Amino acid sequence: MRSDGDKPHQHKQPHPVRNAIIIVIALVVLLLIGILPRIKTTSDNNAAAKFASNPTLNVQTIHAKPAPPTTSLDLPGNIEAIRQTSVNARATGYLKQWFVDIGDHVTQGQVMATIETPDMDQELLQARSQLAGSKAAEAQAQAGLVGMIGNLAQAEQDQAKADASIAQAVQQVAQQKADVAQAQQAQAQQEANLAQAEASRDLAKVTAQRYENLVGQKAIAQQTADQEEVAYKTAEANVQALQASVGASKANVAAIQAGVSAAQSNVTAYRDALLAAKAGVDTARANVSSSRSNVMAAQANTASSAENLTRTQVLTQFQNVTAPFSGIVTARNVDNGDLINAGGSSGSTQNTGSNAAGTSASGTAASGGATSGSGSTGGAASGSLFSIAQVDNLRIYINVPQEDVDSIKAGVPATVVVKELSSRKFPGTIVRDAEAIDPSTRTLVAEVDVKNQNGLLRPGMFADVQLSVAQPGGTLLIPDSALISNGQGTQVATVTPKKTVHLTNVVVGRDFGQVMQILGGISGKDKIIDNSPDGLKEGEKVVATPEKVKKTAS
Repeated sequence: MRSDGDKPHQHKQPHPVRNAIIIVIALVVLLLIGILPRIKTTSDNNAAAKFASNPTLNVQTIHAKPAPPTTSLDLPGNIEAIRQTSVNARATGYLKQWFVDIGDHVTQGQVMATIETPDMDQELLQARSQLAGSKAAEAQAQAGLVGMIGNLAQAEQDQAKADASIAQAVQQVAQQKADVAQAQQAQAQQEANLAQAEASRDLAKVTAQRYENLVGQKAIAQQTADQEEVAYKTAEANVQALQASVGASKANVAAIQAGVSAAQSNVTAYRDALLAAKAGVDTARANVSSSRSNVMAAQANTASSAENLTRTQVLTQFQNVTAPFSGIVTARNVDNGDLINAGGSSGSTQNTGSNAAGTSASGTAASGGATSGSGSTGGAASGSLFSIAQVDNLRIYINVPQEDVDSIKAGVPATVVVKELSSRKFPGTIVRDAEAIDPSTRTLVAEVDVKNQNGLLRPGMFADVQLSVAQPGGTLLIPDSALISNGQGTQVATVTPKKTVHLTNVVVGRDFGQVMQILGGISGKDKIIDNSPDGLKEGEKVVATPEKVKKTAS
């Protein structure tokens, strides 16, 4: 017996159902190949119709880039000479000769021209003559003062003699008075003695008479009476002698008293002489004071004449017109023989060169560098002989915008570029600024100095000054194509997470050409629509394409 596994192999015949399925699949494939393009076209038409009724924009988005910490600031300005002046005459006369012309380099103190001054030469001779006369008058006044001082010394000597004479006369009066007192005392003593002698005489007389009577009565001897008579006569002689002495004493007293009167008269006379001497001293002192005043006036006249001579001599030095500083002659306005007025206009119509060496009117920078220079380009200032400019160092006035003022300080480096010398860059430095903002332009005037040792730069050239200024923290940069200007101000369109448009006002800073500085209103994470289509509205649905790489550096 064979099992089923032992059955012989039999070839299977194609199944009718399978074949039918294959045929159906083939037909379906052919049908899809022919129908799908039409289905896609219909779908696209339906999508277009749907977009026409509710369109969704495809927009290109970018991100704002952080600004570098510093950026370059280009400001225009006119190159000016660091020093510029007109050389005027200080002497009046005729131009004898000029030695320099336009373009010549001169050094400080170099003679540029000479002036003939005949009037000034005459004034110099007159000043010398006046000085000599003043010195002679001063010498005469000095001699007069010496004489007056001698007179004063003599008057003071006379006064001293009068004082001495008065003192001597007073001493004599005192001595005479003492002698009078002594003589009067002696007279009094003599008178006392006389009185005593007279009393003794009278007693002797009485006694003698009594004795004489007694002799007649024979009461006494004659000898005794004679003795008393002798005593009486002696007493009488003594009285007479004393009377003579008293008379002499009186005469002596009278004589001495007369001497006292004479001495007192001398004192009075000497006092009158002293008053006269004092008056003479006062007069002499007044004469000395007057003479000293005359000397001082003469000295003042001499000093004035000397100063006048010095001034005239100094003015004669102005016959040589010299350069006030080293520089280049930019204008010559005189020729030989021209009449020159000190501090005024010359009589020449000669006008060579220019005195406007790039100077700004009133020393201020021209706005935007467009206008500068107050002097005429056809000649020097009125009345000047030459114009000189110092060009080894030049300066440029620039107007710095208000937002960049904080970066402008003395010592900040700058780069000066001139279009015609584009291959060269000249280093400069900010040396000062006005310390005040011009309210009309909202700019700060600053001065940039640049060395011109090679002489390539010339006053009057237009130049660009490049500065490196700091940018505020958080500053962003976007292409200027992303900005929208409308009645609401300056805006940018951003795409929200809900894929809708949001219009945001922004604070615009500096314009770097194709890139704009944004100071506020957006962040670096915002998707900003670049080249926003016209009519874009707040909340509008958009389709944002991947961000493209776009240069936003300043």
